[in-house]
Amino acid sequence: MTQHDFLKEIYNDFCIKNNMPKHIKSENLSRDIMSGYLSAGDIRYSSIESSLTKYQKDWLNAFLVLWETTNGGEDIYMSISEFPAHHLI
Repeated sequence: MTQHDFLKEIYNDFCIKNNMPKHIKSENLSRDIMSGYLSAGDIRYSSIESSLTKYQKDWLNAFLVLWETTNGGEDIYMSISEFPAHHLI
């Protein structure tokens, strides 16, 4: 199991326990997300955000930081020429 897979399981568990919103079923969505939960970012930064508890907001913020730390499960490589110069100092 990758870090990304582990985070997806943790997120799914949080969504179940906190009754988070799901995607609306639609034939236009891929089968993988057709009945899945909205992303942490979609929930945290939408009109739904105002109905979240402080705990839920804090949890989603922490999750988003972890998600970004793992590059959202993608391997992203930058060559030194693509890396911003201010990070090289």
